[in-house]
Amino acid sequence: MMCLLAHIPVQGQNPYIKHYTVNDGLPSNKVYNVFQDSRKFIWFATDAGAVRFDGTNFKTYTTADGLPNSEIIRIEEDTKGRLWLFHLNGMFSFIYKDRLFTAREEAFLDSLSNNMYFRRMYEDEKGSLYFYSNINREIFVLEPDNEVLKYQLKKKLVFIPHLNNYGNAHTIFRLTKHEGDFWLSLKGGLHKTKSFADSLIPVQTALFYERAFNQKNGSFFLDAYNTKLNVFKLYKYNEFNLIDSLYFDMRKPDEVITDVYEDKAGNIWLSSYFTGIYIYKHGQLIQNFDIGEAQNIFEDHEGNIWIASLGNGVYRMHPSILAHQHIHSNEFSGRGIKTIATSKDSSLWLSDGSYTYKLQKNILQRSTRPLSEGGINQIALLENGLIILNEPNQTLKIYQLKNQNNNELDLHLYSKIDIPIKKFAIALDNKSFTASDNFMLYLHQMEKPVSFIPRMNSDMFTSVFYNAEGQLFAAGKSIFLVKNDSLIPFKPLEQLFGKTIRQHLNLDNETQLFNISGDSLWLFRADSLHSLTALFERNIPSQIKSMCYDGKSGLFMASNSHIYWSPNPMDALRGLTVGLNTLDVRFNNIYQIDIQNENLIIASEDGLTRIPPEKLMNQTIKKPIAYFSQIYLNDAPLKYGLDTSIVRGRHSFSFALSSIHYSPEKAFYAYMLEGKDTSWTLQQSSNIVYQDLRPGKYTFKFKARLQDSDWSDELQHFIDVKPTLVKHPLFFVILVSITVALLVTFILRRKNKLHREQETAHQLVLLEQKALQSMMNPHFIFNALGSIQSYILKNNAADAGLYLSQFARLIRQNLNAIKTSMISLDEEVDRLRNYLDLERLRMNNRFSFIIDIGEEIEEDVLIPTMILQPIVENAIWHGLATLEENGLINIFFTKFTDKTMRIVIEDNGIGTEQAALQTKRKDTHLQIGMNLTLKRLELIGKKLNVKTSITTSDIHPGNPYPGTKVEIIVPYVFEAAEFEENK
Repeated sequence: MMCLLAHIPVQGQNPYIKHYTVNDGLPSNKVYNVFQDSRKFIWFATDAGAVRFDGTNFKTYTTADGLPNSEIIRIEEDTKGRLWLFHLNGMFSFIYKDRLFTAREEAFLDSLSNNMYFRRMYEDEKGSLYFYSNINREIFVLEPDNEVLKYQLKKKLVFIPHLNNYGNAHTIFRLTKHEGDFWLSLKGGLHKTKSFADSLIPVQTALFYERAFNQKNGSFFLDAYNTKLNVFKLYKYNEFNLIDSLYFDMRKPDEVITDVYEDKAGNIWLSSYFTGIYIYKHGQLIQNFDIGEAQNIFEDHEGNIWIASLGNGVYRMHPSILAHQHIHSNEFSGRGIKTIATSKDSSLWLSDGSYTYKLQKNILQRSTRPLSEGGINQIALLENGLIILNEPNQTLKIYQLKNQNNNELDLHLYSKIDIPIKKFAIALDNKSFTASDNFMLYLHQMEKPVSFIPRMNSDMFTSVFYNAEGQLFAAGKSIFLVKNDSLIPFKPLEQLFGKTIRQHLNLDNETQLFNISGDSLWLFRADSLHSLTALFERNIPSQIKSMCYDGKSGLFMASNSHIYWSPNPMDALRGLTVGLNTLDVRFNNIYQIDIQNENLIIASEDGLTRIPPEKLMNQTIKKPIAYFSQIYLNDAPLKYGLDTSIVRGRHSFSFALSSIHYSPEKAFYAYMLEGKDTSWTLQQSSNIVYQDLRPGKYTFKFKARLQDSDWSDELQHFIDVKPTLVKHPLFFVILVSITVALLVTFILRRKNKLHREQETAHQLVLLEQKALQSMMNPHFIFNALGSIQSYILKNNAADAGLYLSQFARLIRQNLNAIKTSMISLDEEVDRLRNYLDLERLRMNNRFSFIIDIGEEIEEDVLIPTMILQPIVENAIWHGLATLEENGLINIFFTKFTDKTMRIVIEDNGIGTEQAALQTKRKDTHLQIGMNLTLKRLELIGKKLNVKTSITTSDIHPGNPYPGTKVEIIVPYVFEAAEFEENK
C-alpha cells in the first residue's frame, strides 16, 4: 500500500506552491537569500542583483544601476529603513527611500569593505550596526555617526569530537548585546565580553555550534553537537534560556542545515541544502518538500512561507499548505484526477482517466491495469459495491472489486452497456441508475437493465437526473418526467426548456439546483424557479464546471481554476442577496468537486485536494498594501515620498498605481480626484492620467483590494494648481487698472508732448528772431554803412554800389531765412558766401575763404537756417581781426551719418584762448549769437531725434597763431515737411 504521509514534490504544478524562476521575472535562479522589509516588499538576493517584488512586479538593481557588484548574498534592514546589500566580494551598498547608495555616495561604505564577505548584521539599542560572518573572526562596527570600527577575535583552536579534528573556536555564528555585555555564539560554545578587545569569558562549552538561526520574536535556534549525548540537536532559546530542543532524525552525517524557522502556527521549518525542507510539529515530522539547494526560510505578513534556493529560484508556500491536504498528480501516474465518487465507508474512488484509484485513510491503491486510454470522466458506486465507469460515447462498464493487495486493486469487468453512452445518473439510494445516448434512456436496477425509453419526436437527450424523491428526469429540448416508461413534459421547468443542464443537485428534499451551461444557476422549489446567479453579491467571472452542497457548510462551486462558496444559497428563495467567497488558491483545470466527511474534495489536473470546510470559513484574505510605484509630472518622475505637487500652466499628471500582495489574484483599484471627481472609479488598470486641471486644490486618492479582501488603506497625493497670470481672478482687475493707467498716461504724455512741442516751437521762433537780431545787429549795420560812406567819399562809386548791392541782398536773405527753420544747403552757402564777401570788402581783403561741399552730400538736402553765420562772424571778428594780411577761413561740408552732417569752420587766427580773452573785453553780441546757435541746434536735434554738437579746438596748439577749428554736427532732411512732422 502507498502511504501518503509527508513527502511532497515541488517540481510541476502544485496549487499551493508558486515557483518563481527567470521565466517569471527573476534575473537569475541562483538566490542566496529572501527577505521582507518593513514596507512588506519581498527582496531576493541573487548573483545577478538585488530584486524587489510586490507580488506582481519585479524591480532589479544591478551594476547598471550603480551596484559595485551584482552578486548579493544577503539583504537586511536597520531601524532607519536602510536595506543593506551584502556583496559576495565583501563590499556593502544600501537602498534608502528607493535610492541606491554605494561608496561613491557614502564614503564610509568603502571603510566597511572587507576581503571576506559578511553574512550577518546586528543592531544594538544605540543604532550601532555590527557586521560579522559564520566563516571568520572579524567584526566591523558602524557607529551612528558613520565611524567604522574594526575588530578581530583572537585565533584559538579547539578539538571537535564529531569531526575528530581541530577547528577555529572563535568562528562567530551569533552576536547580541545584553546588559552591557556582548554575547557571542561561537564554534567553541557561548562566550561573553565587555569589549571585543578584551578576552572572551566562556559561559557554556558543552555544545559545539554549527549554525545559529534568529527568529522574528527574539528567540533563536542553535544547531549544535552535544558532546555528552554524541548527537546533533536543534536547541531553541528565548534570550539565553533553553526552552525546547528538536532532534532531526532524518539528518545525514554530512547534512548542512541552512535555516530553521518557526512559523506563527508553531511549525518548525528546517532547510537542508541537500535533502530539502522538513516540517516538524510537536517534535514529529509532518511534511517534507523536495527543494534542492534550499537556503533561508521566512513567513510574510500574509502567512506565505518563502524559501530561497541556490539553483532553483524561489518558492512561495500558500498559508494553507499545511491545513489543506494535497496529493500531487505524481502519485497518480503523473495525471490529474478527472472524476471522483464518495463511498459510505469513507473511502474515495477516483480515476485519472485511465487508472482507477481507491483512497482510504491516506492509503492509496491503484487498479492493476489501465481501464481506459484516458477518457473516463464519470465514476459511481452502486450499493452492492459495483463500480460504474463511463467514457463519453464509449461503452459504459461496470466493474467488481475482486481483490486488493498492498497498493493494487484487482478490478474485473462485471457488466457493460455495449452502446456509446454520453452520461449517466445514479439515484440517491445508489440502487438504480440511468444511462443515455442521444436517442435512448437505459434504466437499470443495480446492474440489471429494466427498461429502454426512446426519445420523443426529434428531441435528443442531453442529460438525466433524479430528484430527492427518486423521480427520473431527462432533458433535451424539453425537460421530461420519466414515469411508467413514458416521457411527460414537466411544465414547472418550462423556463429551462431548450437549455443545457450541465449539472443537477438536490439541496434538500424540496430544493433542487440547476447549473445551466455553466453561466447561470437556478433554484427550484414548489414548482417555482429562482435565479441564484442574479442574487450573488458579485459576479462569478467564469463558467461553473462542478458543484457540491453540504447543509452545514453551504454551496461549493468550481470554475476551471477557482473554488467559490456560498454559505447561504437558500436566501435567494426569499429574494435576499447571497454571499459569495473565493478560495485564495488557483488550481489547474478543475474537473469535479464533492463533499465527503465534511471535507471538500477537489479533483484537478494538479491531483487531489481535500479541504476541511472550517478552514475555508475561517479563511481571511489579507488586504493589499497600496503604494504609488511612480508619480509623473509632465513625464518627469517625482521624488520619493513627495506628497504634494504645485504646478502652473499646462501640465500632465500620471499615477502608476500598485499594491503589495502575494495572492494569485489580481488587485482592483478604486481612485478619485477630490475637487474634480464626485465618485470612486473602479478598475484593474493601474495607470491614471490627468491633464490641465483647472486652478485649485485637489487630492488624488486611491485604494486597492482583492476579490474577497477588504479595501486597503487610502493613499493620497495633494495637487495645488496655481492659476497662470491670465487665469488669476485678479488678472482682469489688474489688466483693467493697467489699461486705464496706460490710457491716462498716454493722454497725459500726449498732452505734455504737445505742450513741449508747442513750447519748443515757440522757443525756436524766439531763437530764430534773436538769431536774426544777432546777425542784423547795429554794429554790423553801422560798419556796413560806414564802408559804403567811405567808398562814396573816396569817389569810388563802383565799389560803393557793389557793396550796397551785396549788403541789400544779405538783408533780404536774412529776412527770408526767418520764414522757415530749414533751408537748402545751396541757399545757406550762398548767404554765407555773400556775408563773407561783405566782410572781406570791409576789411580791405585781409583774408580769403574757401567753401567746400563733399561729393557724398546730395544736392537737395536741407539744414537748419541761421546756424553758420554767427560762427563765421566770430572767426572773423575774433580770430582774424588782428591779422594785417593773409587771413584764411575754410568751411567744409561732409556727411556724418544718414541723418547728420559735419560742418568744419577753420581759421588761421589767434586761436581759442586769445579769442576768449577778447570776448571778455569786447561787445558780447557775438557770444550771444554763439549761445543762441547752440540752443537752436539742441532744440532742432531733439525734434529730429538726432544728436547735435558744436566743438571748438586749436588747429596748431603752441603756435603764435594756432588757428581755430569749429566742428558742428547738424541734422539734415530732404523736405521741410519732415521737420514740420516732428513738431
